[in-house]
Amino acid sequence: MSLSSPFFHADRIKTPVLFMSGLKDFNMPAAVSEQVYMALKQQNIPTELILCLNQYREFTVPGYPENH
Repeated sequence: MSLSSPFFHADRIKTPVLFMSGLKDFNMPAAVSEQVYMALKQQNIPTELILCLNQYREFTVPGYPENH
């Protein structure tokens, strides 16, 4: 079985990363982004995590998250 989640390869990531996740995205739960985010933070890789309430895979609210 091949493990394709970025979490299992976080030790190979060296560039800064920005994660943006809609909390209603059922195809890629925010927990996956959070796991990789934490793994990169532990390696001192510059990374940010933005979790957007009431958003799915495509962010449909203009200006989100500034207007919430």
